[in-house]
Amino acid sequence: MNSLEVIFKDKIKFEPYKVFEVNNKKNIYTTNIGGIYEIDENVMHVLNEDGKTLDEIYNNLSTKLKKDDIDKILNNMIDLKILRLKNEEIIENDYKNEALHLPGITLMICQDCNMRCSYCFAGDGEYSNKGYMDIDTAKKSIDFLIENSEEETLQVCLFGGEPLLNFKLFKDIVDYCKHIEPLVNKKFLITTTINGTLLNKEIEDYLVKNNITVQLSIDGDEDTHNSNRYFANKVKSYDLIMKKTKNMREKGILSSRATVTNNNLDMISTFEHLYDLNFRAIPIVPAYNSLKQDDYDNVENAYSALIDYFENLIKVGDFEKANKMTIIKNSLKRIHTGYDRNVSCGVGNGSCAVDINGELYPCHRFVSSKEHKIGDIYNGFEGRKEFIKSVNVENDKECSECWAKNLCVGGCPNETMDYKKNKSEDKFNICEITKFIYENLINVYIR
Repeated sequence: MNSLEVIFKDKIKFEPYKVFEVNNKKNIYTTNIGGIYEIDENVMHVLNEDGKTLDEIYNNLSTKLKKDDIDKILNNMIDLKILRLKNEEIIENDYKNEALHLPGITLMICQDCNMRCSYCFAGDGEYSNKGYMDIDTAKKSIDFLIENSEEETLQVCLFGGEPLLNFKLFKDIVDYCKHIEPLVNKKFLITTTINGTLLNKEIEDYLVKNNITVQLSIDGDEDTHNSNRYFANKVKSYDLIMKKTKNMREKGILSSRATVTNNNLDMISTFEHLYDLNFRAIPIVPAYNSLKQDDYDNVENAYSALIDYFENLIKVGDFEKANKMTIIKNSLKRIHTGYDRNVSCGVGNGSCAVDINGELYPCHRFVSSKEHKIGDIYNGFEGRKEFIKSVNVENDKECSECWAKNLCVGGCPNETMDYKKNKSEDKFNICEITKFIYENLINVYIR
């Protein structure tokens, strides 16, 4: 009895994988380690025997492959973790059972907004609890981050609503971080996302002087942006933010974030418009909560066109422009590095959000949902591990068997929980779009 016969006494089961045929050559994407390997017909013969016993495989392939050749292929599959050896225990967090720590934090310094964007998930920026954070809560939050971190560099995101409505606290937090850095031997990287309507020379100079990384919410050209993003009195905002962000855009120090709705699904035109405005980085993301059932095919077509556009930029050598397409670039990085995670983002682990009262949530998108509170800055975490386990893709049967699980990693946990709770068809649609996107990107990567 050979070693394979000892290992595989029952039926052989392959881990999720996906075969890609590019330029008349077959390649396999191996989900468990995120590897891409060129394969031949002999490997395909073995893959097609999924669910068979070892003896059945030997017998079925006897006219095509020698036993030693089959053994060699199977042993290679074991090395590449394509073959399932046993049911592994589900790990509880994204960091392979390392101790939970906190490298970053989001401070909801203002749960209020001067705009009323059509797709706002935060209920007019209020998160069901309108108000402003005070300095004591902010300082305690920074102290909490330090106490629960191991990294030398910590990230602090000042968020809203519209965070510049609480600009005094914004400055106080930056000052506190600078004061405490040498005392705790840490460095703080501070980021913020703004709508741009409150920028003035004082605020701009302060942001630049203190090296604050700033992202602007802007959805594209004038008509597209104004159809989604307007003030409470329905006054449009595009012209105002163009004027107020002019200096920062010209200096190339302002990033954008475009939210795509069915008002304009042409992602290429959105990207080109924002590129012409000289934004440093240009992520473009659909607001799935704004889409109708009939929109999903159009979203796939829009993504396909955007990916083709990106590939053409690479072919003609326009790397500077391609580099600003951050969603595609980061997705290709996942493919290249063999992305291996069980939770899609730092939700509850790599980061968490602190609301205006000092309560802790997995991320800013959960702040309006009291049922997802995971503690507070005064008493620490509660139920944090349980939350992370609940959004682990390996604990979702549908996700755990999907070939794209290490790329998608279950999608946005907040959106996924909402879709499951409401038994919405949107989750299926988003899953199909996500797999479609990564199929296209892996083909691009192989080419």
